[in-house]
Amino acid sequence: MSATALPHPSTRRTSGTRTAGIIVFLVAALVASGGAALVGVHRGADGDGFHTTGASTLATPTAAFVSDGVDLGDDPTWLFRNGHLATLRVDAAGSDGKPVFVGIARESQVDAYLRGVAVDRVTDFEAHPLAVTTDRRPGRAAAAAPATERFWARSSTGTGPRTITWPVESGSWSVVVMNADGTPGVRARVDVGVKVPLILWVGVGLLVGGAVLGATGAALVYLGRRRT
Repeated sequence: MSATALPHPSTRRTSGTRTAGIIVFLVAALVASGGAALVGVHRGADGDGFHTTGASTLATPTAAFVSDGVDLGDDPTWLFRNGHLATLRVDAAGSDGKPVFVGIARESQVDAYLRGVAVDRVTDFEAHPLAVTTDRRPGRAAAAAPATERFWARSSTGTGPRTITWPVESGSWSVVVMNADGTPGVRARVDVGVKVPLILWVGVGLLVGGAVLGATGAALVYLGRRRT
């Protein structure tokens, strides 16, 4: 019976080097494509760096639009400092020149302020243009004029376009759009934008990482062929 010849160890090492190089090169392509996608998203922002939903007229017979509270957690604290994570911008203008109020505050404070007041809670939304899904909460109480309350982290009230810009903080927060006097029957043109500075830096980092991995993969493939 004849013996089967085994590959020389150096041949196996050469083949393994080429295979590793191809795998590294494929990973590099995936990493770089992710970085390019993030850089593309960043380039789609407006002149101030915000990605917006597009303006749309929202109307409710209740006293307010209230966004569901978004819990942003508490850690790491450095990520929330000076808008490192994100900055939120909300633009609102009352229809027919009617004074409007837009503000953001902790969810618990908003709930206490609007306890017993009929509101539309925004549970979901779509962009371009802005369209919201709401859950109506009935109530008979009257809301006090929102600008008289002191718990708002950011707020603006009056006729014409009103804008709030808020560096995202840890905790659970709600955005509120109301008539300036707190009366029912809100009709306003609203646009929401967010700026995420990390998008560009993460995208650039992935592009650089993809380039380094690609060079490593190409070097491994070259070494494998050269040994052969």
